[in-house]
Amino acid sequence: MRVLDVGPGREPFPLATTVLEYPGMTWEGVNMEGREIVLGDVCDLPFPNQSFDFVWASHVLEHCQHPGKGIDELCRVGIAGMIAVPSAASEAFERYFSPGDCAGRHRWMFRATTTELMFCALPEDSEGAKETILQARVHFSWHGFRTELRMCWGPTARLKRIKWHELPPEQFGGEIVKL
Repeated sequence: MRVLDVGPGREPFPLATTVLEYPGMTWEGVNMEGREIVLGDVCDLPFPNQSFDFVWASHVLEHCQHPGKGIDELCRVGIAGMIAVPSAASEAFERYFSPGDCAGRHRWMFRATTTELMFCALPEDSEGAKETILQARVHFSWHGFRTELRMCWGPTARLKRIKWHELPPEQFGGEIVKL
């Protein structure tokens, strides 16, 4: 079984046979034995269609230039897979309570329905990102806080492919998440 892990950083998915990382990643001290290491970009994967049985992409899309293109590429190379991104409420929480740690780190915030992943661009500066989060009406309280959104696709999954939409902040919608 061929399993691709996209952007694992220093913690590759245990079942990964191939790891794709952005150029510049160092692997010192990371056990990569038995794995093929490929340098590249999630928006332009250097693999043929359906070349992996499973694709794992956890906390990658919020960093890339074009998350929609990344989603399309992941679905193209994987027969099945899972994408995980931070929730919009998680992004709002981090921006408000540790703004120095987040400034410029994530380019996008996300929300999901049962069939689609939606995303909204975040400015690089903390104040601009806070303003975007306010415009998007992302609210949270203290119960049931979801830090991550996960979507799976494949022949036996509910979704055969992940649909996506890029939205401006005023159309992003109010995600009310309990903290």
